[in-house]
Amino acid sequence: VGNTTCSPDMIGKEANYDTPGWTFTCIKGFTLDGTVDGSKSFDMSCGSTGDFSTSQTCKPVSCGPPRTVLNAEPITSLKEVVYGEQVKYKCDEGHALDGDPEGVKEFDVDCLSWGGYSHPGSDPASQPPSPELDAGSTDHLMSPT
Repeated sequence: VGNTTCSPDMIGKEANYDTPGWTFTCIKGFTLDGTVDGSKSFDMSCGSTGDFSTSQTCKPVSCGPPRTVLNAEPITSLKEVVYGEQVKYKCDEGHALDGDPEGVKEFDVDCLSWGGYSHPGSDPASQPPSPELDAGSTDHLMSPT
């Protein structure tokens, strides 16, 4: 039993049942169950049979269904949006993102790592790093042209 080893593919080196276990942590925007407050780490070890204890998978955080943006409709058909995805919107007739009749009429809203949405048409890198925006907010009006 003492010579039984676990595959080095999983952790990058050979291990056996008396090797100390490892803690794996999900990267930003991911949790074990895909919820904002979900657990972000799990422990794993090599068992006496040469198999690792149950591994878990980090899932992208959910932002829920596409947000409602006044005077615009989603073009993207997603029922649930997760971190790393974006929803494309098209302004309603007579509206534009910047109020200019020749202005931007389509824009993206990104699902952010903390489960909220970016402001319409903005760079997600410029968004607040914490839930300062309400994920269900509908306060972003498109300007009439």
